[in-house]
Amino acid sequence: MNKINTKSPQEQFEEQRQMLLKRGKFVEKDCTVSMFGANLYGILVALPFVTAVILAFVFGGNSVRHIVSFSIDLIIFAGILILSIPVHEGLHALFWGLARGSFKGIRFGVVVRALTPFCACAYPFRRIQYLIGLIAPFFVLAIGLCVAACLTGFWALCAAAAANALLAGGDLLIAFRLIFSKGKYFLDHPERCGFVAFIEEKA
Repeated sequence: MNKINTKSPQEQFEEQRQMLLKRGKFVEKDCTVSMFGANLYGILVALPFVTAVILAFVFGGNSVRHIVSFSIDLIIFAGILILSIPVHEGLHALFWGLARGSFKGIRFGVVVRALTPFCACAYPFRRIQYLIGLIAPFFVLAIGLCVAACLTGFWALCAAAAANALLAGGDLLIAFRLIFSKGKYFLDHPERCGFVAFIEEKA
């Protein structure tokens, strides 16, 4: 029978951290930001992508712009946006699990003070594994809905795509930091947005 893991996220993080430090000669680098910082800088990072979504809809694809009814379109937009929140976190979990070959250690939660849901993993990643899970919601929800909007000319889909690009701002911020960070392993931080990079020391 499997034992139920009763360790807190911080305890799991510290356990994995110590295992990595014992595994090899690593130097740690904290690559995290506060929830407030992630939300603020995430918006700035996402704005160019939001603009690109809108421009793609306006100038590309289907030349006919569909409006069923403004009130109905708003309801559809709100429905897509509400569904996007759990789907967003589920996509993190799905692609992290597939990339690692295991869903062990993946957890969901809500940062109460910021009313922000999250998905995190207690086990370390290689760079590409971490990156795949980070950007999956952006590509599936923002890019996917943008393509659908361009093909159908339905403005509510464009609005939902732009909103999802904005919601992925924190993920994009972390992804850019990951791409330009040195390290062999990357451990998701349990309390802040981002990760701790483990960089091999040169002999």
